[in-house]
Amino acid sequence: MLIMFVTTDTYNDKYMYFEILDSKLYVIVHYGIQKFFRLEPVVSDGRWHVIVFNRVGNKITLRLDNTEDQFTFRDPVKFPFRYAYLGKAPANEWRNVMRMTKSRVAFDGCLQQVKFNGNDLINLVGSANIFTNARQGCKFQETTDQQVAAFIRPTYLGLPPWTASNSTSILMFNFRTMESSGLILFHGDVEADYVAIELVGGVLKTTLQIGHGTRTVSALIAGLNDNMWHSVLLEITTQSFILEVDDMPMQQPLSEANFEFTGGLYIGGIPENVNSTLLTYTMQSNPFFLGCAKALIVNNVIQDLLQAGNGKSGVRSECEGTCAAYPCQNGGSCRQMENQFDCLCSGSFSKGKTCSEEMSKVRFTAGSSLSYTLYEHKNHDPR
Repeated sequence: MLIMFVTTDTYNDKYMYFEILDSKLYVIVHYGIQKFFRLEPVVSDGRWHVIVFNRVGNKITLRLDNTEDQFTFRDPVKFPFRYAYLGKAPANEWRNVMRMTKSRVAFDGCLQQVKFNGNDLINLVGSANIFTNARQGCKFQETTDQQVAAFIRPTYLGLPPWTASNSTSILMFNFRTMESSGLILFHGDVEADYVAIELVGGVLKTTLQIGHGTRTVSALIAGLNDNMWHSVLLEITTQSFILEVDDMPMQQPLSEANFEFTGGLYIGGIPENVNSTLLTYTMQSNPFFLGCAKALIVNNVIQDLLQAGNGKSGVRSECEGTCAAYPCQNGGSCRQMENQFDCLCSGSFSKGKTCSEEMSKVRFTAGSSLSYTLYEHKNHDPR
């Protein structure tokens, strides 16, 4: 993807550009001779990165976060650049720019504080002399695997509603837990249309209420509370709804397929204002989910779990390194702290950070013994 292209004129006699190829940053400077930079850190990770390009005399310094590279031209350079294109070149220049770059794809992402010779180009977005279809602000959704919500205590995340499409509506996500039961996802009105996905005795179960009819589908696979990642896909068509867990589908026919889920979409549990007495006994008994969920996609739109969980008590933005990943082994209990977890191994006959190390054992037979000197009493000599 092309991030930025800078040139002296429309003939592109002297130019440089920044682009992303195979998740790495490439920078090419063409000034009489061509200098090629490739910096190793992965930049397609959904996180902000800082790029600094600095020229002093004939020396160039390029820095990406904490990685730096340098190059010195033989002769002094001035870089009299006149045009700067961010993300893509104008239509009359795009073909020519694509010919010189390698990615040949417009940038899809966010930029901020793009300063060139003291001018902040981002602040010029929308001005009359700028060719752009970019917009102010950035709500950049990370890659699906990075969209993680780790539920370490009973709570929930609220997300935009699931809007029905004309033919097929699809919701999918991944989860992992060691709890046998819990309400993972809920959307709708208990007195009208709603969908609920829950874990009951290690089996995933979906309840769909549309109009006056209620349908329930359970997955073919049991033992899903094995602390491994499992995939879930729920598809509602005009004639049926399908629950697919780990690529194994189960299907139920529908007499009504025009659903209207009011309110928000909730993952991890249900809010206090939901009348849970109208839900099934299993949902009332276990209205929250403890474990991890990720990659929630509704009708091909990635849901922003990171933003929804930002600052939310009881939710972490990563699964590993939290109690939601059940790190404590051999019966040890997990205690979640602000930025780490602690395993309490008492009663587990194990030790170590995750109670995974065996305690020392000694075998005694008849007549064998061990003798210790715990301390030695010394008489005080007054001399």
